[in-house]
Amino acid sequence: MGLSELQQVRYSRMTIMEEVGEEGQERIVEGRVAVVGMGGLGSPLAMYLASAGVGRLELIDDDVVEESNLSRQVLYTEEDLERLKVEAAYDRLVRMNGECEVVVRGEKLSSGNVEEVVSRSDVVVDGSDSMESKFLLSDEACRQGKPFVFGAVQGVMGEVGIFCPEGVNLGVMEGEGSCLRCLYPQGLRVPDHLSRCDVVGVWGAIVGIVGSLQALAVLQLFVYPHRLRMGCMTFFDGMTYGSESMEVPKVLGCEGCGRVEEREKKGREKQR
Repeated sequence: MGLSELQQVRYSRMTIMEEVGEEGQERIVEGRVAVVGMGGLGSPLAMYLASAGVGRLELIDDDVVEESNLSRQVLYTEEDLERLKVEAAYDRLVRMNGECEVVVRGEKLSSGNVEEVVSRSDVVVDGSDSMESKFLLSDEACRQGKPFVFGAVQGVMGEVGIFCPEGVNLGVMEGEGSCLRCLYPQGLRVPDHLSRCDVVGVWGAIVGIVGSLQALAVLQLFVYPHRLRMGCMTFFDGMTYGSESMEVPKVLGCEGCGRVEEREKKGREKQR
């Protein structure tokens, strides 16, 4: 359908970029993203996706805004205290971009709703502080063949990962078709460096950096996925401003992506 006159003006600073263009912006406008967790990561992530023109944002979180959130969760103000985060986020995001369809679910991600959440989106993004939610989302994204953008912070350290099953219909991509369980095969046991911020603390600027990098990854997945390396993790050190990237090798028989491959193999054998 092409961009409307309003969209051509609003997104002109992106469409003039060789890397985006009008075709790339059209894919963003048609994009559907699920964001699980509307805290420190979800705040900048949702703001940048809405302002960039993502067509549909589905926000999932059952938490309310607390005083201790305001130092890093930039989507909220003092007037939002005690409100559900997704409701406060909705009010702010639709004021930022009235063309963005914002759907909110004031509930915790669970085995009962994760299938629907993932199925309604093109890309799923983890902004939670729960390893259980992270693995649940990663597993379902693998099962449905959807890209999964992972994020985590602790203190002054941050992590961003882009995982995508091999063969997903987003273009020809390099890298391993690995998943979060390939990176942390110990399952739901929380690694020490991913401890909750209410125990070890966190700087607000770090979650801003990581959330922004996650938003960038989502936009790149819509515009030029063939340039991204799947199964790649980036680690950021806020004390030194240094970063390091590594590919996550695919683990044979992985409980996440390995089980998906096993089911697909059995399905092909049955068809024969």
